[in-house]
Order: sequence, then structure tokens, then C-alpha cells
Amino acid sequence: MHATLAAAIWAVLLLGGAFRPGAATPDGPPRPAVGSPAPALELADPTGQTVRLADFRGRAVFLNFWASWCGPCRAEMPEIQRLAESLPDGTAVLTVNLTGREASPSAPLAYLAEHGYSFPVLLDPRDEAGTAFQVASMPTSLFISPEGAVTARVAGPLTYRAMREYLTAAVSGPPSATAGRSLNRWLPESVPLGPAALPTRALLWLAGVLLAAAVAGVPRPVTDARRSAAEAESDPGPSLRARELVLNLAVGGVLGAKLLYVLMDPGAYVRSPALLLAFPYGRLALPGAVAGGLALSLWGLRGVPDSATVWDRALPGLLLGAGVGALASPDPADWALGPALLAAGLLSLGLSRLAGPPGDGAVTALLLGALAVTLADLARPSAGPAGITPVQLLAAVVATLAWIRQRRRTVAP
Repeated sequence: MHATLAAAIWAVLLLGGAFRPGAATPDGPPRPAVGSPAPALELADPTGQTVRLADFRGRAVFLNFWASWCGPCRAEMPEIQRLAESLPDGTAVLTVNLTGREASPSAPLAYLAEHGYSFPVLLDPRDEAGTAFQVASMPTSLFISPEGAVTARVAGPLTYRAMREYLTAAVSGPPSATAGRSLNRWLPESVPLGPAALPTRALLWLAGVLLAAAVAGVPRPVTDARRSAAEAESDPGPSLRARELVLNLAVGGVLGAKLLYVLMDPGAYVRSPALLLAFPYGRLALPGAVAGGLALSLWGLRGVPDSATVWDRALPGLLLGAGVGALASPDPADWALGPALLAAGLLSLGLSRLAGPPGDGAVTALLLGALAVTLADLARPSAGPAGITPVQLLAAVVATLAWIRQRRRTVAP
């Protein structure tokens, strides 16, 4: 079975590029979703001059919605000022104060003057732009390509480095026409928690962690009964260890996703410590999360008699958790990745009940997960050789190496 799965992964990887969609200019009615044209915007700045979003056609735009009473907005503003003072070529910054939601029309102007912010500001006294862009929580940021398409939409504060990453990506043009098909289209961007708002994607990520921990912690009587008394005394049990492994991955992932940005730009967090609590966004968040999660997990597995058994129990649950977490991601390909990972998790969970040498269940889960990633990532345009994306290649290589290692381990005398 493992050989068949590995062959399927590489067949999809090498042949699937022929069916990959190319980057397309979005069409259809304007709506503020990733991959669609940005709605029209026409507002006055504090001097009374009318400014239109269409005036910035040909440049990538960072469009930010804020209010002076919003705590996360205030934490983000030094970063916006910093971006406005060092814009990449072919880009622009435009912020919209939702004046109709302020205590008074003069409140935002007084706040800007008090702190010396000079980035471009438009005033929205009748909440026209807030309604058109469906701004439910603040801050909300949109990144718009030179052609006028929304390339990213983020609810919550961003750091300067994350802003630059999103803005630089927007310069390259509109995303795939498949963007925005995830569950994110029907869910609110954030859930209010008192004066703050938690991104919905963070809530689904948390739900995925809890699901993975619950699945990994389910005892397996058939296999656990085979443990000797000595093993039971020295180790609390594979199921408990698997649950600890999932929690270590989650905690290490959060720390790793944030740590890279803190190390690269510590000044941003010194100026606005509240940014430490913001959900991690940016190009380096995922590799940082993977590195941090694996580091803490391997540290937690030190001294475990048979770590392969722990991975057997943990990985099916992790696939299910990753599938739940991917459902609300605004990434163009993740509308397919969430269901694919959920299917892989359910299948690997069923197959893990079959007896086999330690490590077989983990390898099966890795191969199924890699196949799910490879299939789902066909929705993402790629300029790579044969249409292969780095995500596909990494998933295929890791799963194949794990299978080869397990094979050598089981045939060794």
C-alpha cells in the first residue's frame, strides 16, 4: 500500500502540472474577496480633496480600515507610518478612517495630530466604504494588485514586515480566479471578544488543535494491551504521549511563527508590545511554525521508548486538525486543501487500527497527507518547472523519505 501511495504522489506531482490553472484576471461582480476586483472607493481626505481608489491603478495598494478608539488599530499605526515612509517601488498606502463609527468627526484628526502620523487618510463619515468592503472588525487590511484585484485580506494588526511582504506579493498581479472559495467566504473574518477581535482562522486553528489532541488521546486497547509491564511502568502510554506531542506541536508552532518576525524586527514589538498577541501573518509564519513545532515536539519525545508508536497515534489526528484549520484560510488553494486533509485524516485513522510494526501508521498518514497536499495544490498557479509548487515537492519528498526509512527499519535483521 505504501508503494502505491508513493507512486500516486509522484504521478500527480509530475503529471498534474498539465492541468494546473494559469493565473487569471478575476471577473464577475465586484466583492471584497481575495481574487475579485476591489469595490469602488471615493472619499475625501482631511483637506476636503476627493481621492479615488481607481487613481492608484498601476500601483499595488495597501488599504487599511481603522478607528481611533480601536486598540489593535493603535498598535498597528506606527507600522503603517513606517511603511508609508519606505514604500517599495510601484506601491501605495491608503487608510480609511471609519468616521461614522467614531465618537465625533474630530476624534480621528485629533488622534493623528497628537501622534504625528502623516500617512494618507480618507474619512468615511457615512460608512460607505466600510459597508462596501464589509468591514466588520478593525483593523482590516486589503492588498490590491496594480490591476485592481484583491490579493489578500487580513483582519487584525500587521507588522511592518508582514505589510511589506503582502504588498510586494500584490505587485506581481492578481491571484488565481479560484481564490476565496474556502469556508472563509461564508464565515465572519473575526469574532468580537470585548474590545478586541479574534480572527476566525485562529478559532478554527484552535478547533483543529483540540480535535487532533482528542483523536490522538483515544486509547487503542488492542495494541496497547500488548505492552509489557516494564514498558507500562517506564512510559505513561502512547495515547497520552501522542496527545502531549500534538500540544507541543501547537505551542511550538505558535512560538516559531512569531519568533522569526520578532528576531528580524524587534523594534516593532518594543514600540507596540500588543503586536506580540496578534495572530501571526506573513510569508515566514508557516516555515517558522513548522520549525518551532517540530523542535518542541522532538524535545518532548526525548527518552520515549518507542517514538514511532507515538507518531502512529498522533499523525492521523494532526491531519484532521490541519484540515479543520485550513478551512478558513483565505489562501487561494486552501479551499481544496481543507477537505482533502480531512479525508486523508479519516482514512489514515481507519487504517491505523490495523496491526502493523511501529511506524507503519505514521508513514501511512504522511503518505496520505502528502497526496492530499499534492492534489489540492493543483489549484494554485505555479511558474515552477512542470507546474510544480515548492509545497508539493516538499510534501512528496518528506513522505517518500519517511516511507524508505520505515521500509529499511522493518526489513533490518
